[in-house]
Amino acid sequence: MNILAIDVGGTHVKVLATGQKAPVKIVSGPRMTARKMAAAVNKAVAGWDFDAVSMGYPGPVEKGKPVMEPKNLGKGWVGFDYKKAFGKPVKITNDAAMQALGSYRGGRMLFLGLGTGLGSTLIAEGMVAPLELAHLPYKKKTYEDYVGDAGLKRAGKKKWRRQVETIVGLFKAALQADYVVLGGGNARLIKKLPPGTRWARIRTRSRADFGCGRSRGRRWATITVGRGGRRGSRGLRARGFVFSFFDSARKFHHGCYNRHYHGRGRRRDCAGGARGGAADGVARGSAAAEAGAERGDSGAQLPD
Repeated sequence: MNILAIDVGGTHVKVLATGQKAPVKIVSGPRMTARKMAAAVNKAVAGWDFDAVSMGYPGPVEKGKPVMEPKNLGKGWVGFDYKKAFGKPVKITNDAAMQALGSYRGGRMLFLGLGTGLGSTLIAEGMVAPLELAHLPYKKKTYEDYVGDAGLKRAGKKKWRRQVETIVGLFKAALQADYVVLGGGNARLIKKLPPGTRWARIRTRSRADFGCGRSRGRRWATITVGRGGRRGSRGLRARGFVFSFFDSARKFHHGCYNRHYHGRGRRRDCAGGARGGAADGVARGSAAAEAGAERGDSGAQLPD
C-alpha cells in the first residue's frame, strides 16, 4: 500500500508519498484553512500514486478527528471531511505523537517538537499520550511563546537556546522522563543538547524508500537527525526531520515497525506489530494509537 503523508505545520504543509524522492512544501500560515490545504495538496500531488493518507495535525485529535482549531492556522479544520477531500481513506493523529512514535527507544520518553509552535507527546509504561504543554502559562506568556518561532525571532538564537534548555529541564523533571527527544524544524538550530536529551533518529534504506518489508540485501543507514559537522550537514539536518516524520507517518498507517527500523528484535509481524527486542514497543504503540483513536482514548494502551 502506498501512503501519502501530510505534515500540517504553522509555516509549511509538507507532503511526501511512498516512492517519491523528496517532500513537497506548501506555504501555510494564519490564512491556511482545511479546505485550502486539501486543495493545495491535491494540486501538488497530481499524478502521484497512493492508496491512503496519513496526516499529522497540530492540535488535539480524538477518534481520529481534530477537536480543536490550530492556533497558528486558519479555521475550518474541525468537522472537515478529509476523506471526501482526498478521495482516499485518511488517518489523523497529533503531529508530535506521530513523530514521537518514530523516535521512541523504550522507557519513559518525552518528545518535544520545536517548530512554529511547540508539539509534545509522552510515551511511557505502554501509553502513547499526546500533550498540550505549549499553551500552559509560563512567566508572563506561555511555553510556546518562548521556544516557538515567535520566541526565536524575539530573543535571537543564543537566548532562545538557553530558553529551550531551561524548559526542557522543567518538562523532563515534571513528567519524570527518562530522556527527551527533540524534533521539529527549529531543533536543527540547537548546537549543544541539554542533559538527558537526544536528537530524533530514523533508520532507513534511503530517503525515497519507506517500505515496511525486509531489506532484501540492501544496506541500511542510520541518520541521526540534527547532528553533523561536515560540509552540507545543515541541509541534511533539515531534511532529516522531514523524513523522520514521514517514516513515522507511513508506519502509523500500517501499524508496523519492522526489525530493521529498530536495528534489533527477533520477529517482524506487520499485522500484529513487531515482537521481540526492547525497542519494539514502538510497533505496538503505533497500532495502539490507532485503536485508542477509535475508542476516543486520550492515551492508548500498548498491547502485550
